[in-house]
Amino acid sequence: MKTWKKVLIGLVVLVILGGGALWLLWPKSQATEGSTSLYQVKQGSISREISLSGNVALKSQINVTSGVSGKVAQIKVSVGDSVEEGQELVLLDTSDLDSQIQDAQWNLESAQLRLQQLLEPLSEYDQESLKISLEKAQIELESAQANLEQTTETCSMSERLARDSISQAQADLEDAKENLQLVKQNAERALASIQKEIQKAQEQLDNATTEAERETAQEALDSAKEKLENQKLTNEQQISQAQKQVQSAENALTKAELSLKQTLMSNENSLRNAQNQLTSAQYSLKLAQLQYEQKMSSTSTVDLRIQEMTVEQAQTKLNQLLSQKNSSSVKAPSPGTVSAINVKVGDAVGASTALIVLTNPDALEVTCNVPEVSVGEIQVGMEARVTADAFPGETFKATLSAIDPVATETQGVVSYGAHFSLEEKAFSNLKPGMTVQVKVVVAQAKNAIIIPRTALQSTGKNYLVKVWDGAQFKVQAVEVGILNDTFAEIKSGLNPGDQVALSFEGSSSTRTQVQTTPGGMPIGPGGFEGVPVAPGGERRVP
Repeated sequence: MKTWKKVLIGLVVLVILGGGALWLLWPKSQATEGSTSLYQVKQGSISREISLSGNVALKSQINVTSGVSGKVAQIKVSVGDSVEEGQELVLLDTSDLDSQIQDAQWNLESAQLRLQQLLEPLSEYDQESLKISLEKAQIELESAQANLEQTTETCSMSERLARDSISQAQADLEDAKENLQLVKQNAERALASIQKEIQKAQEQLDNATTEAERETAQEALDSAKEKLENQKLTNEQQISQAQKQVQSAENALTKAELSLKQTLMSNENSLRNAQNQLTSAQYSLKLAQLQYEQKMSSTSTVDLRIQEMTVEQAQTKLNQLLSQKNSSSVKAPSPGTVSAINVKVGDAVGASTALIVLTNPDALEVTCNVPEVSVGEIQVGMEARVTADAFPGETFKATLSAIDPVATETQGVVSYGAHFSLEEKAFSNLKPGMTVQVKVVVAQAKNAIIIPRTALQSTGKNYLVKVWDGAQFKVQAVEVGILNDTFAEIKSGLNPGDQVALSFEGSSSTRTQVQTTPGGMPIGPGGFEGVPVAPGGERRVP
């Protein structure tokens, strides 16, 4: 038994010593200091997005006017208040109107008194009173005529300016559309010219008979293809900029048309009021003339009827003034939120002065400043995701609706304003002025070949990966498409099921054999000698 144990111990010692000797004899290029994780190439979806910071803003607003002139006596709302249609917002001081009402009441009483005195002999006092009334009516008519002329001139000028703005905006829009068409035509001609260069270079490559001719032709072909890609990018940028100019011109035209509409409405009200004043003055003058002529003659049935009409006219005038006094209460034309109060108590306002600004809380957008380096990546119609610190876990959909054509510069940083229309779901949560974060998807692909970005090695404009063939690694050149922080889209050079190293960094004992083209791109066999397999979710190759 002791002999058997001695033999067994001897065999173990020989195995240990033999293993150590074999390790010493094994080529060092086969050994590694660690292990390499493998990733099996898959197909899937990939996207790249840019992150922006912005604020919630309102897209539309209503300017509430008084419709009559006067001074602000009381403001019954505050900024931020929600108001209903017909709710009282502002009260105007009616002291001037009260004076007119007193005059109208005096005229009515005077007319009534004259009606009572028609049967009595006309005294010198009555005759003088009739003359004064006639002269007063004449002065009021002249004043009303001058007011109508001035109002007509002012309205005509404002309408002419508004129509000139529309004409200019229409001309700008036509110029922008023509420019867009010209840019597209130039882009097509440039691409066609480069395509001819590519065709010519390909023919030279096909007809090359020597290695030198083939290399020269290949370089010319590669250069032409690169020129084609650059030209495509330039075309996209130029067309995008031209489209932005068209969008801006369309917005300017819409704004000018809205301004004309508001001007016409305001002018219509002003002219109607001035014409009503003139008509009233003409009527008053005719009555005063009739009264004077008839009172200076003998009283008749006609005189009595005319005086009755005078009483009726005075009563109508008084009723109109009382109605205007009732209109001195400015009410909300529609539901909304008070976003601005443009007047204060004591201010004198006109009929078209915007006293209160109401906004629609359901018409929200997000505005962001896009850095100059990123503005070329976005275009109108792109989808975005909006989040806010005030609503953790909530995500709101948005669509890029407009990009400002003119840049702004803040502390040397150039940026462009971008406007995103929000989905209806956001209206009940997000509030104007709230800070939000916006993520815009600028590139995406489905059923793409994707690998982790850590598996890539950049060599200038080219990319390499290490592919495991079951026995060793080889370096493979790949064409990369979309790149984000985690993954990369492989346009060519890999197939689904291939296994690549998750990291391009090898151990200090790993050697690489790579054949390259004259341009520096790796080709053919070559690779890293054996590395060990480790346990885990990804394969680790020894």
